[in-house]
Amino acid sequence: MYPYRRKAGESGPGAFTLIELLIVIAIIVILAAMLLPTLMKAKYQAYETECQNNLKQVILAEHLYWPDYKEFVPWPNWAGGNDAYAPGWAYTGLAETNGPQTGLLWPYVKSAAVYMCPVDVMRTNSTAVPAPQQYTYAQLFQQRGCQFISWVCNGAVIDWNQIGTSATYKSTVFLPGNYLFWEADERSPFNLNDGSSPPSQGLTTRHNNGGNIAAFDGHVEYMKYVKYYSQVGGAIYPAPGLLGGGTPGKLPNNFWCYPGDPSGGYAEGY
Repeated sequence: MYPYRRKAGESGPGAFTLIELLIVIAIIVILAAMLLPTLMKAKYQAYETECQNNLKQVILAEHLYWPDYKEFVPWPNWAGGNDAYAPGWAYTGLAETNGPQTGLLWPYVKSAAVYMCPVDVMRTNSTAVPAPQQYTYAQLFQQRGCQFISWVCNGAVIDWNQIGTSATYKSTVFLPGNYLFWEADERSPFNLNDGSSPPSQGLTTRHNNGGNIAAFDGHVEYMKYVKYYSQVGGAIYPAPGLLGGGTPGKLPNNFWCYPGDPSGGYAEGY
């Protein structure tokens, strides 16, 4: 018996032709293209969930703080008046030189990570330019006065015009659904010059054109940018199809909830 010898040009058993290999590669490319959007969506949903969990830790820390301080809400780190440097929820003194470890909520959380959204952290070195803007996300981040928080506290917990006292309202004077924290719009660094803002200063769009918000009752919810401004009023950076400068609906509402004014603070000019 002599061993079998292939004829010239004859393929071995089980070998793929070039056309078959190209077909397999094409199928793999098509499947990858079909799966990639799903994988990306799952990835960003995971980031959004982590963001919500971080904000949940902050609002939980508030709930632990209130009973220890006769139900008074901590100073919101409003950088104005004689008490601009008073101990607040996020920090004490200057935001530019002090971190969350100096804030009133630190004993209840003891983790700097919960003060920020993970997507916000990812964008600190991004060369992407948000619209409408002339700066990259990295440049915008460097312009912030407070670079260790993604959330801002509603200035409704104080009188926006108050000078010379760091007194705040008790949590019990607010309705459970009133909003205490939200993700600031990072496209305007002034929104994060301190730890507090009026509602008119904006909500982020980094989570599919929306952001996360925490209420006094402890729940955290996701809200679209357009819905946010339909309740708040004028927008600094209007979302597509939304005109800025409008007025909110019925006042007071869950954003404009300052107890010292019939309009919830909206008439204060913020």
